[in-house]
Amino acid sequence: MPFDLFYSGMPGWVIEGTAEYETEKWRPYRADLQHKVHVLRNRMDEMDPHHDGFSKMLYWSDRFGDSTIVQTLKHRNKLKLFRFPGAFKEATGMSVGDFEEAWRRQMNTYYYGVRAQKEPIEEVGEVVSLPIKRMYSFMFSPDSSKIALMGLDDKDQRDISLFIAERDTAAERKALEEAEKDTTEKEKKPKVIWKKEEIDYGRFHQSLSWSPDGKQVTYGKYHFGKNQAMVWDLRLFDLETGEGRWLTDTRRASYPIWSPDGESIIYVAHRNGVANLYRTGPDGGEEEAITSFTENTQVLTPAWSPDGKAVAFAMSGAEWNLDLWLLQLESGELKRITDDPAVDISPLWAADGASITFTSHRSGTPNIHTIQLKDLSVIAAPVKRCLPRPSIH
Repeated sequence: MPFDLFYSGMPGWVIEGTAEYETEKWRPYRADLQHKVHVLRNRMDEMDPHHDGFSKMLYWSDRFGDSTIVQTLKHRNKLKLFRFPGAFKEATGMSVGDFEEAWRRQMNTYYYGVRAQKEPIEEVGEVVSLPIKRMYSFMFSPDSSKIALMGLDDKDQRDISLFIAERDTAAERKALEEAEKDTTEKEKKPKVIWKKEEIDYGRFHQSLSWSPDGKQVTYGKYHFGKNQAMVWDLRLFDLETGEGRWLTDTRRASYPIWSPDGESIIYVAHRNGVANLYRTGPDGGEEEAITSFTENTQVLTPAWSPDGKAVAFAMSGAEWNLDLWLLQLESGELKRITDDPAVDISPLWAADGASITFTSHRSGTPNIHTIQLKDLSVIAAPVKRCLPRPSIH
């Protein structure tokens, strides 16, 4: 290195794609969505080698047989040196350039074919624009009068900003009054106007949580912890005082969720690669361990039940399968409520606590499903499919 890589002409997609071909499965978030975005934006030449590499290796194997992969990588020229372009052509009969063009056409044919079967976005619902240039994550306050927004408000900024946006009802009334003075026949629609304030900046975890009264918001932020280690910890911002404070210290913490009564916050923290659930108060301080998982257990997207007695969350344990689990807080009873080889994640409780709606990849792409807790029956929600870009942008 680097002479051998330079001389061999080995594309990055072969290096990364071979590793994925040997170890991974095609997953919606890992690969499929990346292809949709790049194909429909006509930017396939900008794809990360991890994504286009995997699909190119699958296409290579499907078209020429996986034995040609071995033949290519074993090939040496007369000088006993490895040159990928020549080895590839000898094994497959096609140049690398022609192969990449054939792959590009195949991806375009497939993804535009999929798009042609989908409804126009306007038929799915009204498009609503959020008050930010480029959004990373957002969450409405409980009364929907405010939004916490993570993202970029300037294309040249590097750090991500955290904003609190609030409905400017006075400006909305004024805009509506001006519209009503218009004597044309066009429809007079109320206009949503937001005023926003940056409350923090840096690198944030995408999960947010509002207090039930809408006066405080918690979030995960990447920062310098003890011994100058870069870790995730939780912060709380108080809208009434305009001040923020740390809730955890070097805990590798994320996914905060407020209790329905506003008295405590549950979150995920990591130690030695193992995730567990912990509880603390809005003022920080003493924390309580709620679970005691061991080995390589990962916990994601917890959600508190409406009555405050249980927490649903996604967990991957020894089986390496991400499913939904239910924890009774008083008794500590832990129950698995989904069991599917595909990813089940992001539980959302119904108001009556009788069912949980969640995101599942069991249909091959992320879709909404609902599980009835009385008998654990799962039904797919009757939602229309739409383009791979969100309708709220």
